[in-house]
Amino acid sequence: MTQMNYRKMPTRSTARCYMALASLLALPFGLQPTSLLFIMLSICCLSVGVLSVPRVSYIRVLLYSFAAGLVPAVIVGLLTKSPAYAIAAFSFAPASALLVLTIRRRNSRSAGIFWATAALTVTLLGAMLLWLWMRAGSLSVAVFKQLYSEVKNGFVAQMTTLLQETPDVLFLSGIDIETAPAILFDVFVSVLPGIFLMLMWLVAWLASACVRRIFMGYVYGADRFKDWPVTVWRPLSFVYLGSFVLALLPIPNDVYTVIGIVCYNIFFPLLPIFTVVGCRMLKERLMRQPGCGCVTVILLIAFTVAVPGIPLFLLSIMGAVQTIFPPKLPPITPPPFTPPYGGNGYSDPHSDDDDPDDQGGTSE
Repeated sequence: MTQMNYRKMPTRSTARCYMALASLLALPFGLQPTSLLFIMLSICCLSVGVLSVPRVSYIRVLLYSFAAGLVPAVIVGLLTKSPAYAIAAFSFAPASALLVLTIRRRNSRSAGIFWATAALTVTLLGAMLLWLWMRAGSLSVAVFKQLYSEVKNGFVAQMTTLLQETPDVLFLSGIDIETAPAILFDVFVSVLPGIFLMLMWLVAWLASACVRRIFMGYVYGADRFKDWPVTVWRPLSFVYLGSFVLALLPIPNDVYTVIGIVCYNIFFPLLPIFTVVGCRMLKERLMRQPGCGCVTVILLIAFTVAVPGIPLFLLSIMGAVQTIFPPKLPPITPPPFTPPYGGNGYSDPHSDDDDPDDQGGTSE
């Protein structure tokens, strides 16, 4: 991003542009709710826009977010004639509002990601249930069984055709081509809740990373986001490592099948969290090594090329272990930001406290 002459904050016009862009980016997601990139960008742009409003109170944060989300929701509702798609288009607004409120209250980055993830999960699940209710007329058990059968039959038919065209995929796996699609579908459905939560967390984390990147061109960002790490509650490390071990134990038993499903649904949402912690740990170690740890980087790249995905698991496990046993050496603290031209450049550290009448400020 182009440096803004070390202004404290973006201007009012820039803030309005970010809010308008957030509403515009929410339209493709409302029309196609699987486009997670658009909702991530919408959360980022709306958060930047609301944070850039001078002396904004908590009530105004909610009002700005509601207004920005209402515009795409109405447009998508008129285009699709479906309230479910309208709710999907609106889902970025509560996530952005909660992320902004945690930043204004100087909470941790993990708190903002958690509440943004919770808001996305609740609104999108509500949109899915509303879509199913409008399609079937009820939300009874029979409706869910019928939906499960329809999706499974379509999945099995497509996978059977694909496996017949490429039979080498299951070479030496011991799985019959006729039973493989049904087994694969059952496995996928069993871990679908964990994968969904993992995707929601990734969307919220990427949005927070984009917010930090945009604001690092301003004094506000250098003051607030220079040290903004993802932290993890220590007992979650034991839960993560325990679920990982239990999920890999080869015990053929119906009870263990249930335990394995539960462990996988715990493992997947925690995987990106500890991966981020492991990446930060690796970065700190590389900065301490001569030559920026070229040997470690080369080994990591070699592992990634040879066995894709394995480095992510290794980094997540390293992050969990580091959370349990913190390193003795303190992390590298970046030098204090010194704006040019001799000014202090910082906003009042008490300008973002809980008093809604004395918060923040921008430069024009």
